[in-house]
Amino acid sequence: MNTLAKYEDRLGTAYRAQWCRAMQKSDYEAVYQVWQAASGESLEHNANCGSCVLHLMSRVGAAYFAQKDAEARVKTSKVKATAQRSVKVKTSK
Repeated sequence: MNTLAKYEDRLGTAYRAQWCRAMQKSDYEAVYQVWQAASGESLEHNANCGSCVLHLMSRVGAAYFAQKDAEARVKTSKVKATAQRSVKVKTSK
């Protein structure tokens, strides 16, 4: 996730708007290696092919934002659980 954070704007554009700006080959290869390590899938890829770059960035973007949303939900539920435990109820006797 940390490796992909610097590409978040490009991943978001590819995933949500289905277009992508040109990338440096080294950046493309870094994203591809993260994808391959995380998914175990091998995509047909070529850093000089616009549709290949878009396809990779869209797939990685979908996985990246799904993971990010899942982490946010877990964090939110932990905060709610902590808040519920810390509420003190005053009872009268």
